[in-house]
Amino acid sequence: MDNSGGSHEHEMKTMEDRWERIVGILGSESFPDFLRAYWNGRNKLVRKSDLFKTIRREIQGKEAAFELIRELDIHAHIYAALRDPQADHWRKEQRQMLQQLKMFNVRQPLSLLMSAHESFSETPGDFDRILRAVCVISFRYNVICNMQTNEQERVYNEVATRISSGTSSVSHALDGLKKVYPEDARFKAAFADKELKTTSSRNKNVVRFILFAFEKHLSNKEYDPESNKYNIEHILPENPGEQWPDYDEHRDKKLIYRLANMTLMENKLNREAGNSSYATKCDAYKNSIFGITRKVSEEYTGWNADKIASRQNWMARQATTIWASVSNATEPAHPHPQRPQTNKTEQTKGGDTTSCANNHSAICALYLGPTKRLFYIALMFQREKFNGNCRTGKISLMSLMLLAETALKYQQHNY
Repeated sequence: MDNSGGSHEHEMKTMEDRWERIVGILGSESFPDFLRAYWNGRNKLVRKSDLFKTIRREIQGKEAAFELIRELDIHAHIYAALRDPQADHWRKEQRQMLQQLKMFNVRQPLSLLMSAHESFSETPGDFDRILRAVCVISFRYNVICNMQTNEQERVYNEVATRISSGTSSVSHALDGLKKVYPEDARFKAAFADKELKTTSSRNKNVVRFILFAFEKHLSNKEYDPESNKYNIEHILPENPGEQWPDYDEHRDKKLIYRLANMTLMENKLNREAGNSSYATKCDAYKNSIFGITRKVSEEYTGWNADKIASRQNWMARQATTIWASVSNATEPAHPHPQRPQTNKTEQTKGGDTTSCANNHSAICALYLGPTKRLFYIALMFQREKFNGNCRTGKISLMSLMLLAETALKYQQHNY
């Protein structure tokens, strides 16, 4: 008795369940972004524009397609957790570092962090060392130096694939990341000239993060950067009035958002200072709980371009210590061993008469985004229209992938 039909239905149900689970785990996250992060953690770097073409070329046959979906099902959870610092999965320090990456708006490290978590999370502290290094690099490379990300992605990919293949220890991985660690001289020069317009919420959060890091470095006191009890104080006000008679908008406007022109203030003192003169503001600064703010009043009798440059040069020197490289103090005797291949507990059954149909279902599930209606349309299309041609071998895997890619484009333009 031919059970291929029943086997096919079972496979379809299993795949639908996996797909629904992946979509549910990812939530609002983009499936193509997740797919690319997963793929680049294990294979040669692929640009977003080439992702579908590359997978279409590399994933040959029903088993490969089903195996990829199984792996995506396994890894969707950690990807979603990396994108959500508040996930229960993380400890306090990990949550803080992931919040930094989200604030910096960097996605380049996701492939690396997925590979590192899979390989190193079982040993206390190992994954944290990678995560900490990525945070420092992201701040230096992306936020302050604003360097091109192409080389950064290439290095992350190299390190991630070595980790995934089991040929890299934590220390070896950290050594590989040095290629995208801006040296102190370059970082210091970029920091000394940096300005961030706090008119955008992203920049405002980054500035708060920087200033609170300086406060901790200077006074060894830690405050909650997200607390609404504290504000960013612009020493030269954003809207200077007659209290700043020497202000020339054409000449000095660029000074307002220099990092050195900003400090921390309690809300009440910040309101009282307002747009007052520098001399009046200094009286408020002296009463601040923040050491970096009191330091301004103690060291600068006036406030102009030269004073701002002087303070920012001091900040740049401190920054090389605050955001320093991670030590490779401990190194395992051997790289992590090769991880075993995932057990294929859901081997597909049935003969050639259903393989093409199964390929089609798997690939459609892989490429369609989280729109259930399109997914089931694809399944119905397979069951009703392609069954006959699949049995005679007239529909190629390439054709099925092209169909799935077409459906994805339809989704992107209509939803």
